[in-house]
Amino acid sequence: MNKARFFINIFLLCFSIYVQAASSLSPFAPENGFYIANQPTNAFRGINIEVQNNTIFVSKFYIDGTWTSGSSLFQQGTATVQMVKTNPDNTTIPEETDTYTVDSDGNLSINNIGIQRLNFKYGTDNLNLLIGTWSVASSSPPPNLFNNSGFIILSQEYSDPNTNTPMIMGGDINKSNIIGFASAPSLSLGNNTYIGVSGSGSTSRFFIAKLYGLNHMVGFVSPEGAPIVFISADNFLSSASFFVANRMYDIGSNLSNELGFTTLVNNIFTSTPHSQLSVLMAQINALSSQIQAAIPNGQFSALLSKLSNGQ
Repeated sequence: MNKARFFINIFLLCFSIYVQAASSLSPFAPENGFYIANQPTNAFRGINIEVQNNTIFVSKFYIDGTWTSGSSLFQQGTATVQMVKTNPDNTTIPEETDTYTVDSDGNLSINNIGIQRLNFKYGTDNLNLLIGTWSVASSSPPPNLFNNSGFIILSQEYSDPNTNTPMIMGGDINKSNIIGFASAPSLSLGNNTYIGVSGSGSTSRFFIAKLYGLNHMVGFVSPEGAPIVFISADNFLSSASFFVANRMYDIGSNLSNELGFTTLVNNIFTSTPHSQLSVLMAQINALSSQIQAAIPNGQFSALLSKLSNGQ
């Protein structure tokens, strides 16, 4: 597969996911994978979830070593699943009925018990969750393969000596800009919310992003230009682009080298002075304060709703 074909395939995949997300922004369907309870419970040990075309299939594993399964349509953030136990002769016995719900902030629950993706590799630190290669598609203006969609590689954590605040650093493949993301738990935008800044001067832009599950990020990115400020939600949304990003798994060293991932990110870090990293961190802190003041009681879902309603 040549480089151009690779980019086209990735773009089409991301745009397809964007179209599905934009049509029902609140709430999102749960991410496929294995889930565990947020808090200790005797109701189950774990749940495996697979969603295909708005149909959810689940397998629930109990403390006594048994398991049940079932499927149902997932509509308007809710699925009611009749669980059955399969006998050795392939006959089934109806068991309990479970209700799965995703709220507007992307939190998944079963029968009012919160569950989350099993995170066995990414670490418990919210920033470290972002480390990896992300394929990005932007919605407005319409995605252009080489200008408004591409890859972000977030590769290492940096602690700003001036503020003692950590952020995850990376690079924008298309524009060769340094990018910094910082966790923003103090904002009333929901969990796993991040403020990001890329570029400098006339190429500066900032992000408000939220991680759903472990492998999907959604958010807004401002247009390029300085200074970057957050005045109000309406002002921001009038010019911001909605974007979706999906974590890419290992694509192989040969393809990675062909696309120049490793070389590009290394060059970005080598050519960026620490003073510029401090500037990025200062911008992120300033944006956090501005957003907190502008939407003191808002939720990230409110921004998504505004966009989906064309406001």
